[in-house]
Amino acid sequence: MLEIIEEFSKELWSENLFSYRKGIGIDNVIDYAKTKISKSHLTFTAKLDIEDFFTSIKRKFLIKVLKEIIDIRNDKFYHLITTYLKSGYYIKVKKKSRSISAVSIKLIEKNTSKFQVYQGTMLAPIFSNLLSNQILNEINSLIKKNFWKGKNCKPNQYINELASKKYRGIISENYYKKIINKCKTVVFSNDYLRAWTLLYSGSLLLIGYMKKKLRESLINQIENICKSYGLFFNKKKTVINDKPKNPIKFLGLKIFESSKYEFRNKQRQKYRLRIEPDKEKIIAKLMENRVLMRRGDISPYAVRDASKHQKNILLKKRSNRNRRTTWNLSEKYKTLHCSSLVSQPVDKIIKQFNHKIQTLYNYFRCVDKFNTLSQIFSFLRFSCYKTLVSKFKVSTVKQLLKKFGKNLEKITEIQLCRPSTKKIPLTVSLKQKKLNKLIVWETYRYTLDISYKQRFQRMFSM
Repeated sequence: MLEIIEEFSKELWSENLFSYRKGIGIDNVIDYAKTKISKSHLTFTAKLDIEDFFTSIKRKFLIKVLKEIIDIRNDKFYHLITTYLKSGYYIKVKKKSRSISAVSIKLIEKNTSKFQVYQGTMLAPIFSNLLSNQILNEINSLIKKNFWKGKNCKPNQYINELASKKYRGIISENYYKKIINKCKTVVFSNDYLRAWTLLYSGSLLLIGYMKKKLRESLINQIENICKSYGLFFNKKKTVINDKPKNPIKFLGLKIFESSKYEFRNKQRQKYRLRIEPDKEKIIAKLMENRVLMRRGDISPYAVRDASKHQKNILLKKRSNRNRRTTWNLSEKYKTLHCSSLVSQPVDKIIKQFNHKIQTLYNYFRCVDKFNTLSQIFSFLRFSCYKTLVSKFKVSTVKQLLKKFGKNLEKITEIQLCRPSTKKIPLTVSLKQKKLNKLIVWETYRYTLDISYKQRFQRMFSM
């Protein structure tokens, strides 16, 4: 069923839908933003979040979409899907408190509801894509009719006069650059309107150039389209920026308009839109997984004498000495060992930390200011060393490296990854996806036991 639906829906997917599609990832999102949105001037950015998107998908709207896709010849397949939607089970997750260190429990219950589609199967993401694609097509047609007007005009007479004065030698180049930096790069007509949308599984990003009244009417019309399909926006999570230079968070990225422009061959900066990694969100997730903690706080793991431990922390705060070693990576945060992996073998511990490093590298490799994530890679490596310290009951990381070698050669043949923090251009990453080649890591440490095919499957199956 899954393969048949994918074949039907290959040509139907819109350009600005990026969720749950084969061969499409974060690189395509950045490419779409840099090529189509970046060259034009912006006045606002908005993030609209649909409340309980997957659980609020209704059956009747999904069947209408399937009727349009599937031909009359494949009537048997249509009846097979309708029977599948009416019968089945869904997974319900129940979480417990973290203080007890309990894991989330999954319960399987029968689908007694007549309207909703049950979740937790292979077909659930494709069903959500079909409905979101239908919504996107309506939004795109609305924007083209009412909110896509005007053309980019030619530069005004003032800029042409300045250019002619500079050519004749009346004005110096430095003075010319100062004045042009104050002027707008592109002059628009009075009826100029633009809007773009990006959708990923319930979260919609809206970027455009228009006045406040038109923006509000556009958001209201999008909200009405979603209401017609039984979907509602979460007003707590909706964010609207009147100043596009302030960053907006979307899919673990910070998207904003660049404030400065660089001159390259007597031209302005090619890409006006900046896309940077959301480092604060990554650190918050590491703190949830107990890889990091704030300095001065009590460690989340059980301590024999908690009062004594707290007194020692207060004494360290009062002391003016800032003792810093090579492994003391930051003044704000402190790395911790992973208690759940202490009982596991050494190979498994290193493989799991390598897996985390590789996922972060593959996700953020084409983003601006990728070098800022070098600290996070070092946090993960040092937490791996600390877990091995608690496993072998060694006092420090320095003694562990003395005992088992710098690359831990005496224990294992597997080595920790140290990825380079150089940004990979979009053209290279997109070509590698088309050719199905392995991403070449610019490192001097490689895992020896994993073959190239297994490594490729791990990278792109996340």
